[in-house]
This record gives sequence, structure tokens and C-alpha cells, in this order.
Amino acid sequence: MKHIGMARLGRDAEVRYLSNGDPVAKLPLAVTVYDKEAEHNRGTQWIEATMWGKQAEALAQYMVKGS
Repeated sequence: MKHIGMARLGRDAEVRYLSNGDPVAKLPLAVTVYDKEAEHNRGTQWIEATMWGKQAEALAQYMVKGS
């Protein structure tokens, strides 16, 4: 069975800093799974993704809901 998934950003990325100064960004993603064989949407699942380090700081500014 094949599944195709698409994720959408639920809200803007949220960057926080650990006590040692390392950045961490949280991204709530809504993943909609479509069953190609049955040709129907199997629903939406929310996933809390996390980015660490320089990637978190660099990419968080581009992770804006609706853009």
C-alpha cells in the first residue's frame, strides 16, 4: 500500500535557547495522509518537530504559518 503525505505548518516556529545557549526550534506540523490506492484522505495527524543548533536559528525565520 502506498501513502503520500503532506505537512503544513500549524503555527510559526518557536525558537528557545537552552541554558548553554544552544537554540532549539519547535514546529507543529499537520500531516495529511492520502491513500493513493483507495483514493481517499486517511486523516490528519499532528507532529511536533524539533530543529536544533544553527539550523534552528537560520530556518525558523522562514517557518511562518501561511507563507
